[in-house]
Amino acid sequence: MLRSLVLVACLALAAGSCPFLGGKSGQGLQNPHKRRLVAAAPQARRLSLGFNVTAVKEDIGGILANETADFGHHGAFLIRLAWHCSGTYRTSDGRGGCDGARIRFDPENSWEDNAGLNEMLDLLRPIKANHEGLSWGDLI
Repeated sequence: MLRSLVLVACLALAAGSCPFLGGKSGQGLQNPHKRRLVAAAPQARRLSLGFNVTAVKEDIGGILANETADFGHHGAFLIRLAWHCSGTYRTSDGRGGCDGARIRFDPENSWEDNAGLNEMLDLLRPIKANHEGLSWGDLI
């Protein structure tokens, strides 16, 4: 049974359709007004970001190790923030998720599942302030 499900899913993906949407592509369900990612040369992508990725990584690395955090490290906390932020994406209209980092605002911020994530956002605020051009969505 499991093998046949995997085979059907693989065949549908190879054909460019989603087996969970009745054979249709999920692309038409997205908001047509949202910006689309366009493949570009790696160097062009680096130049268009508007902030220094290496410096941001170093700053994030500086806040990760912390004796007061679980197991002495905030890595799992940052992953939880990213997971919950992306979990707010709505397929109905293509909004939510980390685009705009709406997890910082109500109602997402006050959801019980997101309890305690303000602490991680507070740790990230100085990094956001130090890097012009860095969006909250990019940071999270």
